[in-house]
Amino acid sequence: MDKVISHAHATLGTLMSQQSIIGGITMKISNISRLII
Repeated sequence: MDKVISHAHATLGTLMSQQSIIGGITMKISNISRLII
């Protein structure tokens, strides 16, 4: 049972980090597009 919980926790952590990276990229793109416009 502990293995399942730790695996789920690791997967969640990976998803969260990917989401923050994607969010940062999206923010940068929107900032750049504002500068161009």
